[in-house]
Amino acid sequence: MDDEKQWRLERPGAAAEEMFKDDPFMLEGVKKLRAEPDPVQKPWWWMALLLLAGFGLAGAMTAGMLAFGWRFHPLVALAGVTGGCFAFMGIVGHRPGTFQISGTEERLTLWKPTRGWQRAAFVAGGLAFAAAGPLLVILDASQKAAPAHRAKPHR
Repeated sequence: MDDEKQWRLERPGAAAEEMFKDDPFMLEGVKKLRAEPDPVQKPWWWMALLLLAGFGLAGAMTAGMLAFGWRFHPLVALAGVTGGCFAFMGIVGHRPGTFQISGTEERLTLWKPTRGWQRAAFVAGGLAFAAAGPLLVILDASQKAAPAHRAKPHR
């Protein structure tokens, strides 16, 4: 797309391998940093779509709880917003992050591409988090409704 501007991440140079030649853990970290995909600058409406997906799922879950006769609980809406945002990131295959431009104080919100397993984890985790909100509310209500057992006085 023409509206996507590619940015390049600063990666460790050849001196990093020489510096960490005796430390396999650090060498592995250098390899991971070099393999990371570069972020992309997306249009402003991508963030709006992210929030719309979150608020849309929150509204749907709250409406579902109200339709089944439950009272409004903020945990359902919060879980819906968070879950919807994570599911959106998994569906589109990018996640937002804040990056600083080298040599300046300017910070940008750029979108990093995610791999296949990360996309699946975002979608599954988002939907599971969204489902956890109503389940916790129902579980809490069922525990409050259970009769309390009274202990007999000890003599």
